[in-house]
Amino acid sequence: MAQTGDGWLWLGTSAGLFRFDGRTFAAHDLLPEDFPGPRVVDDLAASPDGSLWVTYGRSTVVGLAPDGMTVLRPEGLPAEGVGGVAIDGNGRVLATAGEQIFELVGNRWVLCQAPNWALPKGAIDSLVLDADGGIVANTSEGVFHLAPGTTTFARVSGISGAEDEILINGGDGRIWRTRHGALEPVPGVRAGKADAGRGSTIVASDARGGYWSMIQGCVALCLRRDGVNPAKGSMGDTELDVFPRGRDGLTAMTLLSDAAGNVWASGKEGLVRFHPTEVKTVNLGYEAYYFSVVPMGDGTTVVGSDSNWKGDNLLRFSPDGRRLLSDGIRTNTMAQWSEDTVLHVAPSGPLSLLVGDKLVPWSARPPALETAYVQFAMPDGTGRAWVGVQDKGLYVVTPTSWTRMGAGDGFPLPSPRVGEMVGPGHAWFGYVDGKVLAVEHGRAVKGGLYETGLGTVAAILPGSPLLVGGERGIAWFDGRMFHALTPRLPDALRGVTGLARTRDGAVWANGRAGLVHIDAQALADAVRGTNRDVPFRIVTDEDGLAGRAQQSRGLSSLSVDARGQLWAAGALGLATIDPDAVRAPAAVRPVILSVSSEHRGTLTADSATLAPDDNTLGVTFTGLSLTDPAHMQFRYRLKGADDTWRMSEVPGMVKYADLAPGSYQFELQARNTEGDWSPVTTSPTVVRIPAFTETGLFRWLIVAACLVVLFAAYEVRIRMLRKRHIERINAKLAERDRIARELHDSILQGLQAIAIRLSAWEIDTGIPETMRAHVKALSRQMAGIVLEGRARVVALRSVGQGSMSLSDALRLIGEDHQEGSTAAFDLVVLGEETELPDDIQVPVLDILREAVHNAFLHAKAHAIQVTLDFSTTTFKAHVIDDGRGLPVEVRNAGRRPGHWGLVIMRERADGIGASFDITTSPTGTSLRLAVRVPVEKAAGKLRRLV
Repeated sequence: MAQTGDGWLWLGTSAGLFRFDGRTFAAHDLLPEDFPGPRVVDDLAASPDGSLWVTYGRSTVVGLAPDGMTVLRPEGLPAEGVGGVAIDGNGRVLATAGEQIFELVGNRWVLCQAPNWALPKGAIDSLVLDADGGIVANTSEGVFHLAPGTTTFARVSGISGAEDEILINGGDGRIWRTRHGALEPVPGVRAGKADAGRGSTIVASDARGGYWSMIQGCVALCLRRDGVNPAKGSMGDTELDVFPRGRDGLTAMTLLSDAAGNVWASGKEGLVRFHPTEVKTVNLGYEAYYFSVVPMGDGTTVVGSDSNWKGDNLLRFSPDGRRLLSDGIRTNTMAQWSEDTVLHVAPSGPLSLLVGDKLVPWSARPPALETAYVQFAMPDGTGRAWVGVQDKGLYVVTPTSWTRMGAGDGFPLPSPRVGEMVGPGHAWFGYVDGKVLAVEHGRAVKGGLYETGLGTVAAILPGSPLLVGGERGIAWFDGRMFHALTPRLPDALRGVTGLARTRDGAVWANGRAGLVHIDAQALADAVRGTNRDVPFRIVTDEDGLAGRAQQSRGLSSLSVDARGQLWAAGALGLATIDPDAVRAPAAVRPVILSVSSEHRGTLTADSATLAPDDNTLGVTFTGLSLTDPAHMQFRYRLKGADDTWRMSEVPGMVKYADLAPGSYQFELQARNTEGDWSPVTTSPTVVRIPAFTETGLFRWLIVAACLVVLFAAYEVRIRMLRKRHIERINAKLAERDRIARELHDSILQGLQAIAIRLSAWEIDTGIPETMRAHVKALSRQMAGIVLEGRARVVALRSVGQGSMSLSDALRLIGEDHQEGSTAAFDLVVLGEETELPDDIQVPVLDILREAVHNAFLHAKAHAIQVTLDFSTTTFKAHVIDDGRGLPVEVRNAGRRPGHWGLVIMRERADGIGASFDITTSPTGTSLRLAVRVPVEKAAGKLRRLV
């Protein structure tokens, strides 16, 4: 066996090399799979630098570097006869092969020989290190000393040669050698501090100075607690601790002291750990169960038991030993009555007082309760006692009476499981339904029944704060309600049946998990709410407790005596513990054992790359703890995948599936029940390469494809809408053309015929003169209607596909009005005429048509001119005549009475956002119109009437 500096315990076996983390053995072969030689491990040696040297089959020496991964295979040793490896205090590595010695230089074994070396005579049987780190070796020719940094084995004087003897570091500053079943000192050489874990032998020293041996008369494995005794047969004394004991079997072969103070014994049956403990089993002189323990003010402790079928005794323990008080008496329960008196309850008969060492009857039971089981008895300090009787109720007992307390007194009907006085006249009672009841001066406190949430309440501890323990843990009282304590490991406080406070304010709880220690500061932090993850220490049956806490009958499983010693009642016996000597657990070292992927297996490089189809990672981890491997906690996360830490109470393997492309690194921390989180241990960085479908290019291509599809869909939609719009526009244009044709072919032709007939009547002399005047007026009015109708037809046919231009439409309207009129009409186009949008051209034509029509019919003008000015973004029109202008009343009113032409013209201009202005005088009228044309609409080319 050997222990390296990183905490691993290494075992060499006939089946190869194994390592142990405190919980699990795992094979860890350093030889390649195709190695042809033997794999049995003959020797292990750990170096101060953290490396490990393994001797396989007396033929091959292989090293494991301090990083725990790099394997070293130096060459230069003989092919057989290799005895093992020795390492001095400065890390110099030597190997023996027969009577030859080799030194490791670089990565090669170099034979140590004259003249550079002065070697010992004979083969080396065993060796140890001195106080300076030098090597002390035994051979058949004597004992030799190799000082650090030298190459000379100097013979130690004063001690003769002895073959096949063993050198021992006795832990007392001296080096001993076995000799004829005894030990003899090696003179002139001081032993150094025993280096824990360097390598196993047949003797060992523990952290308390104890001497472990398999020789000097020891038939198996023996411990002398006071250290080395060199006398022959000294390890066969009857007062020593001898293993195996009882039914346990161990054929010890080698021993190793580790860095934590444990002693490991390897044997054919397996591996056994012995570790220092302050737990001492209480010897009652008989096998007993179900203990009642009452510490007394004088430093003694009274102990009773109720083992049913066994003979039980009443005992008093003191530093001087135990004393029998009463033989053959069973104890249901006990309680301290006064400083030197105990209230004792047997399964039947009267309640008694233990005064001094004598039991005195105190109160006879009622006949109905003669054999009823008493769960607890609690003196109230006034000469009375509260007594809880299973299934019978709660009683106030005096020497002469038993008075039952019931619902009328404010007490629940079920009998309480436990009771505890917390001050003069003040008591608390706990029930199986998880409730506790406050009592003052013999009466239940109104509103004093509280829910704890603990299940069966089995322990009550007075103090600040008041604590109660039960099936589900511990709760503290804030004066209004109870709050659960949350330990760092959730199950640590299950099944609490005993609570105690020690002098330092720490709270101890005995439960199914073991004896738990919560220091005063941790409890205060929990009460203040600053720490909801309460740290603790724990002592278990592996530390020497006699089983887990007793769980039945309402008996308290924990007491503290006047000397501050804890008495813990377990399922298998009674034990005492010195609370001041319970050590904090050693720190846990987190270890990432392996990182693997589905396709590549174990990833061993500093960084690894995964193929696109390899998206699963598995990480195996553990925590190194050779002192308390059962109580550790882990948290881990995979950077790149986890946003928060994940918690675990056991080592093992975690898997991550469906990992996205990116970089990942596993982080691990560990802690014990009391310490802080360890520094973060990290794995190599793992990079998963994205598949093409996971790249940014692919995503952009998808986005581009989606945009193309959307654009195509948009274009299709626009074309459909444009087609529908054109169809509707064409339908409207067709309707306009139909109306224009019908107006021209029917209504206007009819009106023209009427106008011709009126003209004929106008010159008919057969018609009276007065009538001809009316006909003449009617004829002129009909002519205007015809002109207006013809202008409307031109306007209807001036828009749409195949329509005439604006200038052509106005020219046609002007020329039509010019016929039969003395006024001259002229139209001027400035710039290149462009097609106006229909929604602009129609109202513009209507406005200009109305202006031309008014000029011809009402202005009595001699000349009418229309100017059309086309620019890129603005269209302007100017209609001017030299007529008589608008009447004053029309200018003021903005329209002729009964006529709405001017109003409609302004409304049409406002509808297209055009500026509209009319100026008039007796010499003529001017109309100006200007409208902005959208660029994209102004780009259309002029449409000509075909």
